[in-house]
Amino acid sequence: MTSVKENVTQNGEEAPQTPVVLKVLVVVLGVAIIFMLGLIIWKVMAGDHKPTTGEPAVEAIVKASEPAESFDLNITRPAASELISTHVGPNEITLHFRSESADTLIIVNKTTGKQSRLVVPDE
Repeated sequence: MTSVKENVTQNGEEAPQTPVVLKVLVVVLGVAIIFMLGLIIWKVMAGDHKPTTGEPAVEAIVKASEPAESFDLNITRPAASELISTHVGPNEITLHFRSESADTLIIVNKTTGKQSRLVVPDE
């Protein structure tokens, strides 16, 4: 028969003892976790943060581009092409036309009305 203090496995062999260093490490880490959790709760309850004012951090003034004068635009569509897409940006309007032989981009400056054409032939 074995005494109560002996650490014996089912085979009758002695099981290795848990090192004291590991026990101390587990206790120290447990206390540290509980301390950090308490610190987080204390900081939240104390309201240790800067209140937001709702004002933007950076102010930007964006001036809308308006034409100096009113003008009519006449845009001629490339022969035998169809309008694929349009894009209206802050300063320009882009029109994408496609035909059997090439793609054409027409970029119109909204302020001056100047048109630029870019033709990309199909290969």
